[in-house]
Amino acid sequence: MVPLRFQANCDMCGDPLDTRRPGVGQLQTGYVMNRSEGGANSVRCMKRLPSWRCKLCIEKESRGAAHYQMDLFG
Repeated sequence: MVPLRFQANCDMCGDPLDTRRPGVGQLQTGYVMNRSEGGANSVRCMKRLPSWRCKLCIEKESRGAAHYQMDLFG
């Protein structure tokens, strides 16, 4: 039994998640400092948002799979 505070649904596929499990990702935002040599440095003022995804959906999105493709073949 997963306690209510650790329950969420994946934002892409809708599957139920236990947010404590490895591979479950939470969306975060923050400010990235640009370096004079190019590229970026550490993220500052990070905020965690109430948006969760399962490992499979994160991997599919990182490979560039469109949302509609995931619904169709996923």
